[in-house]
Amino acid sequence: MDDTTKRPGPSLNLTPLSAEQLATDLARMGRQDAASLIDGLSDTLAIDVLIRINPSLVSDLMPLLADERRERLLMAGPKAVTDQWALNATFPENTIGRLMEPPTAVFAPTVSVADASIQVKELVKKIFVTYCFVCDETRKLVGIVTMRDLLVSSPTQKLSDIMLKTPFTLRPATPLMEAMKQVLNRHYPIYPVVDVDNKLIGLVRGQAMFEEQ
Repeated sequence: MDDTTKRPGPSLNLTPLSAEQLATDLARMGRQDAASLIDGLSDTLAIDVLIRINPSLVSDLMPLLADERRERLLMAGPKAVTDQWALNATFPENTIGRLMEPPTAVFAPTVSVADASIQVKELVKKIFVTYCFVCDETRKLVGIVTMRDLLVSSPTQKLSDIMLKTPFTLRPATPLMEAMKQVLNRHYPIYPVVDVDNKLIGLVRGQAMFEEQ
């Protein structure tokens, strides 16, 4: 054996997997393996990965974690997101309620186009915004505004002037296959989910529905 083989080789500087790659890998795993993967990550990275996967999978994985770890993750994540996860877990498997994301771009009817546009410009730096959801003071959904209508409307107009007043909605207890029939000819990127009082309680992406079927 020569000196070359006796000497240790240069250390490898491996690039850690990104949250995006981990989320992709996790989505292909069985539930127990996916939960083990999450359990081996730091709280910050685990939350980053969980936010990127289908919300239904989050509902499946959380009960498989130890109570202390689960509570720690729920405390570490953004409150709007972890509150949504907790709400989703109250609905049966294979229902729309398990797929919900937190409502975003929610505005009062009296907000002007100018003010809504400013807020949307800030939101799109962090998330993808498709619609503005218009709710009254009780959180009841009264309309939606498309990005096109927001762009072409007068800055002084109110959202109540330009919103679609009878938007299509889903109910959280609706079985996934029934919901798929309801959206078959709509092909919207995202759907508002309302409760029996028509209060906005979440958003469901069309992609998430097709991933689950």
